Amino acid sequence: MNFDVKKIRQLLLADANSAELALQLLKHRPDLKGLLKEEFAPVLNALQKKRLSSLTALIYKFRNGQKLDTKERLAILAYPELAKDLRCLDLANQRLSTFLPVLTHLSNLETLDLRVNKIHVFPESLRALKNLQQLYLDNNHLSFFPTVLLQLTQLKELQLGGNKIKALPADIGQLKNLRLLNLNKNNLRFLPDALTTLPRLTT
Repeated sequence: MNFDVKKIRQLLLADANSAELALQLLKHRPDLKGLLKEEFAPVLNALQKKRLSSLTALIYKFRNGQKLDTKERLAILAYPELAKDLRCLDLANQRLSTFLPVLTHLSNLETLDLRVNKIHVFPESLRALKNLQQLYLDNNHLSFFPTVLLQLTQLKELQLGGNKIKALPADIGQLKNLRLLNLNKNNLRFLPDALTTLPRLTT
């Protein structure tokens, strides 16, 4: 039975035709259907749906680059096998007060939008986002510059406007690829000399 579950799971997560085949097979295997609904419960709960066909519809939209609404984005995050393929993630204006732990597993992520939330701290595990190039943190509750960001050396754009940051780290020069840095509407009194060492910085 475990082999059957594995095979049908692969079909569900594959292309549209394979997913449809899996749904047809499950009509004759209520035992397997129950197991898979339990496995994908976090995704279905995020979608506020009960049928596995909602899962396959979500996967189709995601794989074809269609725009996802908030519930659909959170549903993708609820299942790591799907989330690992994310390149761009928009979680702006979601009233987040903490950094979602699952985000640190998205090693392929290139753009992350967390604008207009209530985030005030960042975990050290954020350094796992080695491919991140654009990070939007405008209008959060940051009172200091998250030093873990210095390990994201592929960053090209960093938006920190509308926070309460008082100082920048002296070693901000580590972000050699940074081209755009927005610090508007913070509580900065001075800028470190290291900013002048960033060869690509234009703003």
